[in-house]
Amino acid sequence: MHLHGGEVPAAIDGGPDFWFTSDGQHGPAFYSKDGNTDKNWAIYRYPNVQEAAPLWFHDHTLGATCLNVYAGLAGGYLLTDPKLTLPAGLSATGLRNGALGPNPVDDTTIPLVVQDRMFDTNGQLYFPNTGINPEHPYWIPEFLGDTIAVNGKVWPYLEVKAQRYRFLLINGSNARSYELTFGNLTASNPAIWQIGTDQGYLDKPASVNPLVIMPGERAEFIVDFAGLASGDTLILKNLGPDEPFNGTIGNQTPSDPATTGKVLQFKVVIGAAATDSSFNPAATGATIRKGVDTIVRLVDPTTGTLAKNVKPDLTRELTLNEIASSGGPLEILINNTRWTGRQPDANNPGNMTTDPDQSGFTADGIGNVLSEMPKEGATEVWEIVNTTMDAHPIHTHLAQFQLLNRQSGNATGYVAAYGAAFPGGGTDPETGLPYPAGVYMAAYGSSLSYAPSSASGGKYGGNPDVTPYLQGSIIPPNPNEAGWKDTVMAPPGMVTRFVVRWAPTDMTVRPSLSAALHYAFLPNDAIPGNPGAHFDYVWHCHIVDHEDNDMMRPDAVVPMPLAPRTYNMGTDY
Repeated sequence: MHLHGGEVPAAIDGGPDFWFTSDGQHGPAFYSKDGNTDKNWAIYRYPNVQEAAPLWFHDHTLGATCLNVYAGLAGGYLLTDPKLTLPAGLSATGLRNGALGPNPVDDTTIPLVVQDRMFDTNGQLYFPNTGINPEHPYWIPEFLGDTIAVNGKVWPYLEVKAQRYRFLLINGSNARSYELTFGNLTASNPAIWQIGTDQGYLDKPASVNPLVIMPGERAEFIVDFAGLASGDTLILKNLGPDEPFNGTIGNQTPSDPATTGKVLQFKVVIGAAATDSSFNPAATGATIRKGVDTIVRLVDPTTGTLAKNVKPDLTRELTLNEIASSGGPLEILINNTRWTGRQPDANNPGNMTTDPDQSGFTADGIGNVLSEMPKEGATEVWEIVNTTMDAHPIHTHLAQFQLLNRQSGNATGYVAAYGAAFPGGGTDPETGLPYPAGVYMAAYGSSLSYAPSSASGGKYGGNPDVTPYLQGSIIPPNPNEAGWKDTVMAPPGMVTRFVVRWAPTDMTVRPSLSAALHYAFLPNDAIPGNPGAHFDYVWHCHIVDHEDNDMMRPDAVVPMPLAPRTYNMGTDY
């Protein structure tokens, strides 16, 4: 079980190799606080010391996440901070500072866990067992259901008064992205005011229409139903497509308005109160976080540039790749590397060479070869180059990040240069013949040495520098993305840049590595009973059908030497 967005030790991060079964079998990285080795449970104890944030938890079993999350192994986890100073009318758990009236739902944050589902004629959950590619018939590249469920019920309704309400939205779908709005993007419908992202409150509210949310993302928002009369109804609609989202609003066929195009109905049962004492996000100059509670800025979101005094320790340029055959997609990868980090035709890493600035590539003790090994306390810029046709929600475990910017590029030109850099050799799974030099080698790893070079533009990752292929100006984050996040959309044909810091989000900015920037726990404890093995984190696409095959990589955080730890394995967790 993974606490998504949680700032937790790797031993209780619930990674893909941490699985356990009903009869007491365990994965190679299983851990439980009570030390059990043959039971059908795991005990995790979370520190809960990070900034207030709308987290969620879900199954993360290697290769079976899509089935287990679809079956219901997921839930919301709202982390609050009673010490955080919020404006009048806004509380840690709702509106009106918790002054609950006769109906507590008026003042309490209302969760909306949105998932698309499919049912058979007996009303049981149905998941297809035949995919679109006969060469890989059991993989469903993107599951898209034909109904929309909210909090476990298909097309429910909510009774409201004609006043403001606060909602917490979690996109718990396997692959579906949503474009949410009331009506048809007209000004006469209630506005959606987003007040929080994956990792907590924004500094100020942002009006969004539509609200675009990909799998794994969360959004807290306020809707004002003032002006509606008793008996009125309103539908929260989904204008997103019944196919993978291509990252551009409005240029795909919308969902069926009779089925997947509708999410939730609101029924107004009581007219507006004489006054509404709740926080009004539409008020001129409305702010949420002030003074010492404002976001520690790694990025200037208005310009899409680094914030003052932020000096990254390194930049990584990493690719998103789809491997296809004549029958359709076979698998989807990050940095052209499978989960294990090994080539498809040999028990060796791909083109991974020792990284002189880190600890070098190494096996984690359970057979996975690591490439991303950030240093604790480091600030890194990650450039995600999407060479596929679809948008992907990229999620990092442990460390949160701030979106820096996005930029379009000459995708055709970059893909040609990318393929030309491969050395040849290995075996083409389609032909069974060796790859010639200068041809893309599927699942080989990066085309260049992972360490920085002139060909990579001085960036880590082992890929040709994307800079010569960029087009147009950088695109700063949207106002509702101007906060801490752990999942972000990487559109196709673009570079998505974010700044990730391997330290708690509330720590002040340091110009370089500092002894002050570390976690309260050791981020890479040893696996009990397995000498030389350690617990890892992962980063991946949060379309769970993609991460299962094989769009996910382990990463290990290199701990800061001699850093004091107050949350220790075997005692605290």
